[in-house]
Amino acid sequence: MIAIRREPARRTGTEFEFRPAERAGHFAYGFNFYKIFWMFALGSVTGFLTETISCLVRFGLYEYRSSLILSPFNLIYGVGAIAVSLGVTALRAKRAPYIFVAGMVIGSVVEFVCSLFEETFFGTVSWDYSAYPFNLDGRVCLQYAFFWGAMALLWTWVVYPFYDRLLKRFSDAAGRTFAVVLLLVLLLDAAFSVTAVNRWIDRAVDTHPETAIERVLDKYLPDERMALIYPHMKQAAWRTGVHRLDAP
Repeated sequence: MIAIRREPARRTGTEFEFRPAERAGHFAYGFNFYKIFWMFALGSVTGFLTETISCLVRFGLYEYRSSLILSPFNLIYGVGAIAVSLGVTALRAKRAPYIFVAGMVIGSVVEFVCSLFEETFFGTVSWDYSAYPFNLDGRVCLQYAFFWGAMALLWTWVVYPFYDRLLKRFSDAAGRTFAVVLLLVLLLDAAFSVTAVNRWIDRAVDTHPETAIERVLDKYLPDERMALIYPHMKQAAWRTGVHRLDAP
């Protein structure tokens, strides 16, 4: 049975509490691995929901907007949640204009670095803003910088305070245990997703599977399904043999 702690409601605002723990030994207080991980995980889920709902409202289209194949985590938002939280705290930003500008800058830096990391190490590109005005190498643009600013305000004043109160209701043992289990799930899903994407790229050059894993991936994650999971993913220019990762 999960032990639940009842905590009085705390006021919302830029209270990220990256200071020495108020209650020694509880994962949701102070600055520690478990709190940072939960911030990453919850930020990733929030990003997945935000992008999925936004796509549905704007285009009337459901798209799977997760970074991973099996679990609903948009990882760039998890990284962004940590970066914005640390940045706002370090800058002691409490007023809306300062949080908005900090979110624009921090979010754009995170987006640029994540895009560069993905292209360099995985050979894929998941977004391209080359057609947008005021873009930088197609990785970031002014329009989405404004989006990051708005998300920083929402995260700081609404989403994070809600998650913070929720996490403090769980016992320390439950919070730490669930964090370790979820971390293992994310690592396995990440490894599986990278393997599936690599096989997707390889199929465009050589469709013949050589291993049992490749045969399983070809059967259950063919090109058509991968194109639905990652509808905007393209191959990076440095990888040869494939022009696009579109379904045939």
